Amino acid sequence: LGAGSRSPDRPLGVEAQAVVALCRERPRPVVEIAGIVRQSVLVTKIVISDLLDSGALVIALSADIEPNHPNVLEAVLVGLRNRFGDAKSA
Repeated sequence: LGAGSRSPDRPLGVEAQAVVALCRERPRPVVEIAGIVRQSVLVTKIVISDLLDSGALVIALSADIEPNHPNVLEAVLVGLRNRFGDAKSA
């Protein structure tokens, strides 16, 4: 995860501020963020989800990942299905 370019629409809580500050330094995995802010991975994922929705965070791909690689596309598809499971398939 990396810091986004947009400011959040509302003031951030302490945990959210810490997450954004960490991601400004460099992209970080969720488990590392959870460990540093001393929250469970579940709580951290909820905070991150809100920050992603607001544009304060973005998903950063590492330089060695090919965006069109089938494994990456499959991971994106799984993530979309998990998040929007009620959406109809085309």
